[in-house]
Amino acid sequence: MRGRAVRLAVAVVLPMMAAVVVAVGPIAGAWAAEKRVALVIRNAAYQDGPQLAAAAANAATMTVALRTAGFDVTVASDVDHRTLASAMAEFQRRLATADLGLLYYSGLMMSIGGQSFLLPVDARLRYEFDVVFETVELEQILQQIRDASHKAVVVIDTMMPNPAVARLAAGMGDAASTVKPAPANPPDKPNLLTAYSHQPGDAPPPVAGRTAGPYAIALAKEIAKPGAELRAALTAAADAVAAQTGGAQRPWFADRLPGALVLVSAPAAAVAPPPAVTPPVAAATPPVASTAPVPVAPVPPPAIVIPPPPVPKPAVIAAAPPSAPAPTSTEEPVRTAALAAPRVPDAVSGRFPVGRVYTTVGPAVLLATPAAGAAPVRNLERGAPLTVLETAENPSWVRVRDIFYNEGYVAARSLTPDGELPPLIARVEPAPARTEPPRAEAPKPEPAKPEPDRQVAMLPGVPTDPREEAETTAASAAWPPHVRQAVTAAEDAARRGGTGGSGAARRALAAA
Repeated sequence: MRGRAVRLAVAVVLPMMAAVVVAVGPIAGAWAAEKRVALVIRNAAYQDGPQLAAAAANAATMTVALRTAGFDVTVASDVDHRTLASAMAEFQRRLATADLGLLYYSGLMMSIGGQSFLLPVDARLRYEFDVVFETVELEQILQQIRDASHKAVVVIDTMMPNPAVARLAAGMGDAASTVKPAPANPPDKPNLLTAYSHQPGDAPPPVAGRTAGPYAIALAKEIAKPGAELRAALTAAADAVAAQTGGAQRPWFADRLPGALVLVSAPAAAVAPPPAVTPPVAAATPPVASTAPVPVAPVPPPAIVIPPPPVPKPAVIAAAPPSAPAPTSTEEPVRTAALAAPRVPDAVSGRFPVGRVYTTVGPAVLLATPAAGAAPVRNLERGAPLTVLETAENPSWVRVRDIFYNEGYVAARSLTPDGELPPLIARVEPAPARTEPPRAEAPKPEPAKPEPDRQVAMLPGVPTDPREEAETTAASAAWPPHVRQAVTAAEDAARRGGTGGSGAARRALAAA
């Protein structure tokens, strides 16, 4: 009976577990997706040039494809020089926290002597000097993206016609031949893939109407295919564009990305649930009455397990010995908190994420090369913010850039993540209580004895008042002995000499 119950439970639970696994699989894959950000720039309405309706259509087509591939897309439309710089700064900030970044630009481009430039919608080019202030250099944009991201893709979809190039060439004289309406070969940057809608230096044919160009349509189609690898998608798009334009436009890309990159994951194959297990049905048999006693095995008493006594945990703070005197100072003790040691896992492992901001643990020196004794670039104060550009071949050194755009190398052990700078003051132990020696008590002053009133002795023959005589007699009891002796002698002399002794008695009392 128990075996039939177990088989029935297995037959019911296994299909339910398989259904749960199939349902949770796609959700877990979505949670594990990497963070992707994209910036789409479309310059269609030039103030001193043509109106490129196809550029707007290109940007709209690529925006849909990139969002399908899981990118958080920001669109910048008809940007002037200032707005283009602000958009790139914001994109660089977002790249610092992303796993993959992508920049798509559709608008006018140009190159002079092998240097490539993006043209904002407010660019006015008449002379070669105007290029410095009216355009944005492509190499600078690539370097900013490279410094801020782990890996990134830059796609340049050049538009035609470009009358600004013709006006600039007319004012350059003999150097006019170096001006081209298309970007030149980009600089080689690690962890970066740069793609052009044409061969470097060769402008693509103009796109008529308000529809997207062949490159934007082909690329959007290929990168949105589930399971398509990015390099294979770029190659397939280039073949499609070359076939559509009869070889007049041949897209190109330079790849320095590590590993394979699939933008849209292929759908996971559905896991078929295991076949249901049908429990065998036993043949019905008539019950047989039995009169024999059924032996019952004795049930052993349950074992009583006595757990071992708990191990006492060591005390965190040891108790003071009994002989330690209690502090007698009334001053409040110094309050201290446990100071965490600085966290430097990056310096230990030698892995510093590119684009992350670190700060110096203490004063340091920014060196020109990753070697002790190299030429210094500048001295760094404690807490100086530094942006990681790359880790040197020697993991003890990191290539960084400071807030003044000085680049160089610092020792890895001198860096700590921003916001985790250790405090300058070490742990402060409470000051020992001060014990003062007991102060000697000042002797209490004795109450001053009342000075007796100096009374003139009552001499014979001098009329006196009875009350004054009583007061004089009471006061004479407190006189000192030598005073009483002098007074007695004066009284004796007064008795012998009559009333003339009164003056002698007063002089004797005054002398006393």
